[in-house]
Amino acid sequence: MTDLDNLQALPETARRVLVVDDDQDVREFTVEGLELLGFDVFGARNGQEAMLMLSTAHDIAVVVCDLRMPGLNGLDLIERVLDFHPAAPVIEFIILSGCITLEEHQRAERLGVYRVFSKPTRLRPLAEAVQKALALVEARRKRVTGVTPDVPPLTVPLVPLVHRAR
Repeated sequence: MTDLDNLQALPETARRVLVVDDDQDVREFTVEGLELLGFDVFGARNGQEAMLMLSTAHDIAVVVCDLRMPGLNGLDLIERVLDFHPAAPVIEFIILSGCITLEEHQRAERLGVYRVFSKPTRLRPLAEAVQKALALVEARRKRVTGVTPDVPPLTVPLVPLVHRAR
């Protein structure tokens, strides 16, 4: 049994994911793939659009974003969300990147990014990371609100921050 087998155990609102990527093909593939696996997914074309969506949809739990985008890049988006979004303490971030420098990786760690994936990314490892991030968010919401969510146990140990797609 994988963590994805436990997906239906999460409350509907706990499965809300925002995918931010300026590459339409990558964005659509990721959104559609995660939707097929049962996640409630929204797509944004860039960091500015993501900020607008996050300002109106306070129940997004995980943001999966491209590192390099025109205008507001992925790390700058995360920094702004952490600074200004009221739900920032209960949002997890996953970065997708075709290439990441050591400095960018270190910045991602300082910002608390949950995982970094190299592009092209396989859907299953990404979906498993999203599932684990959602479970962390629900556990954090429980501590903040005192409401006990129905969170499945993590059956796979957390993996290192960087994952290289094969």
